[in-house]
Amino acid sequence: MQTKTLFRIAVLCTGFLLAALPARAQQAAVDAALSYVEANASELGLTPADVADVVVTDAYTSRHNGLTHVYLRQRYQGIDVFNALLNVNVAADGRVLSVGNRFVPDLAAKVTSSAAGLPALAAVEAAAGHLGLSITEPLNVLETRPGAGRATFVGGGGITLERIPARLVYQPLESGEVRLAWDLGLYLRDAQHYWSMRVDAASGAVLAQQDLVAQDYWGAPAEAPRAAAPAFPHAAFSLFSPDSYNVFPLPAESPLHPFGVGTPQSVVTNPANATASPFAWHDTNGSPGAEFTDTRGNNVDAYADRDGNNVPDPGSRPSGGPSLDFNYPIDLNQQPPTYVAGAVVNLFYWNNIIHDITYQYGFDEPSGNFQVNNYGNGGAGGDDVRAEAQDNDIFGSNCNANFFTPSDGNRPRMQMFTCNNTSPERDGDLDAGVIAHEYGHGISNRLTGGPAVVTCLNNAEQMGEGWSDWFAL
Repeated sequence: MQTKTLFRIAVLCTGFLLAALPARAQQAAVDAALSYVEANASELGLTPADVADVVVTDAYTSRHNGLTHVYLRQRYQGIDVFNALLNVNVAADGRVLSVGNRFVPDLAAKVTSSAAGLPALAAVEAAAGHLGLSITEPLNVLETRPGAGRATFVGGGGITLERIPARLVYQPLESGEVRLAWDLGLYLRDAQHYWSMRVDAASGAVLAQQDLVAQDYWGAPAEAPRAAAPAFPHAAFSLFSPDSYNVFPLPAESPLHPFGVGTPQSVVTNPANATASPFAWHDTNGSPGAEFTDTRGNNVDAYADRDGNNVPDPGSRPSGGPSLDFNYPIDLNQQPPTYVAGAVVNLFYWNNIIHDITYQYGFDEPSGNFQVNNYGNGGAGGDDVRAEAQDNDIFGSNCNANFFTPSDGNRPRMQMFTCNNTSPERDGDLDAGVIAHEYGHGISNRLTGGPAVVTCLNNAEQMGEGWSDWFAL
């Protein structure tokens, strides 16, 4: 069977990680998915040619129900068709339970361009012009990789935080045609936008673009409860147990609710879940003992970025000392700059709490969660959340928050802001509802198209915002 042979080759060549089930069982689920697609192509509205060249982007198994999620990407002449995905959910006994199909039907007939006359550097220049960005230094090719997609990495230009990935893809258009394009990723220097763009490989026209930074403006906070919020006196105390955090803890959402106005900080001790974070929150090497005594660890690196330059402010990762006791009281009658350390600790705590809770429900290493070290459980590591407290505050940031979700193995970024239309200002780092909402964007983007594809939630009615609200609730 041609497609099955191609599929197995793709599995080996792309190096996706078999996890949560023995490799033989995982391969059986992959084979079942492929056989189903081949046997039911016409029912899916596809021709045999449409499923003749596919590649696995992800395959992993949910531990709680044994369901294996297999994600396929459509290709044409060895080049990916952008966002042309087909996911198949296979039960432990080999039954196909559901299929989601975004393959392009009758693909070959719809391809209207297949020659890349435009080089990658010219495509980047075209994208920059479209975005109104001024290239202030020469662009240069840093790396090229073999293959039909001509994967290229571009540096310079003075317009992005990171090098610009470029590769050839086929871009489906609303007109029905499919054109060869350069797929680019431009992470702008202010970290407010990561533009995923497709630039026509013949004409240089921008065919499609989407922002992988999910922006959420929360609006002006209500003033009514604020007047009643007292200052919180904190008696001196000694934390004898390791891993203690003075925070606004679960299940409280913020200092103002849900248990009435004035929920105080309180100390939680050893909150890490042993299944999700087996070496607690400050480990990265998978051996007993913390690698960090500040707000860094396997799941999140929390710090302040008040100057908005997307690097940690000096000294803004508060220390817990050798016993990891993070006791930084917050006086809510004071402005946020007076309690930066307490805000960072709260942000660190809540990112870890969300990581540990969602791990129990299947957002684990194979499904693309956020960890430095995956402890041998599959998936790609090296992608802890960069959580930035009081971001851009010195420039008057106002009631905003965002989350950037790259593919598995690449570090996301959470930016939390303050609200400067109240006095004292309010700090989103103390509102777990906002933190959970932003983290939810990372979850939904990694799960919808599989860990390797984070570009599925891109239309005006996509469900990511609703899902994030659900996580917050």
